[in-house]
Amino acid sequence: MNTADYRILRPPLISKEPLSVSGLTTGYEKGPDIIHEVSFDLEPGRFACILGENGCGKTTLLKAILALLPARHGSVTIGKTNLLTLNEAQRARRLAYIPQAHRTPFPFTVGDVIRMGRTAYLRRFSRETEEDRAIADACMRQMQIEHLADWPYTKLSGGQQQLVLIARALAQQAAFLIMDEPTSHLDYGNQYRVLEKVNELRQYGIGVLMVTHDPAHCFFASDRAMLMVDGKIVATAAPEEVITSQSMSELYRFPIAVKRFQLECRAHRYACVPGALDSNIYRQGQHEDVNNVSSASDSRLTGVTSMPETATCSVALGVSTGNRIMRANTGDDTHALGLSIENRITRASTGSASGLESKMLRNTTASQTRHQKEVLAASREEI
Repeated sequence: MNTADYRILRPPLISKEPLSVSGLTTGYEKGPDIIHEVSFDLEPGRFACILGENGCGKTTLLKAILALLPARHGSVTIGKTNLLTLNEAQRARRLAYIPQAHRTPFPFTVGDVIRMGRTAYLRRFSRETEEDRAIADACMRQMQIEHLADWPYTKLSGGQQQLVLIARALAQQAAFLIMDEPTSHLDYGNQYRVLEKVNELRQYGIGVLMVTHDPAHCFFASDRAMLMVDGKIVATAAPEEVITSQSMSELYRFPIAVKRFQLECRAHRYACVPGALDSNIYRQGQHEDVNNVSSASDSRLTGVTSMPETATCSVALGVSTGNRIMRANTGDDTHALGLSIENRITRASTGSASGLESKMLRNTTASQTRHQKEVLAASREEI
């Protein structure tokens, strides 16, 4: 990036002071409080994620911070400036917002949509200036979408539209960016392309606050994670400290194991595996290091490049092959996400298979049955 673009894109009202939310409480109309005494600080240039189950108040919290919903108690400040008392234009120069999804009834061009981010700097009945157009062009270059400048926004893919909305928010030159599940409707690749581009904005001193349902997004982009339960922030720390098997299982009320693995380049990464939870890990609230734990499925998670096909199937089901076989042998399969082929074979061999399971086995081709038996035998040898 050239020096001119860096100067253009750096917010003019950038501050060393954090975005400070203190004792914020709010709700809808005359209903009960949804957000209860929420307090946290977001420093400039930092990236924070909020995790929580549906209905816990994440979007309501963002609306209160943006003054889209009036606060009943508390404050939202940057330094000595109370953002809740500013008018919309003044607040838009400090906070930019990217919603979950955006629909426009008119086919504005990409350039037009991005230049709308300059509205907070225009006087009534005035037109955009050369400086406004230069800022919009720099935002398109930053997002690498300048080739789409004359395209209708409505004709773009979901991933491209999100990049346009980020460019529009960047054109506001706000000190902080607020995002409400910006990747919720995107495919896997576009999710991380968008997060990568958002993460780049930190070089300008822009702080990012994002609501997400995916803990992997926190590990990928943020340096801080906050857990929300029933309208309250119950934990906040670095992602690797707060996102554990215990915290995720309790937060989403479903067994989740947080796995730590090492890539070939020696870097460590984390992954959440639903449905696979070791009881000791749950009690201790620790990460399971797949490189140092000796269990039937450990060798299958030592790294992305070394994971065999049988392990890929196990991770997709959310339960390790070894755990499924152990539950089948003990008769405890109540927590399995579904009957695996191995389970059905084991139950059939002991005479406990149901009529439906027996029929399914008879309909299985001979080659498939032989293959599954080989997988079962190999897994038993590992145990």
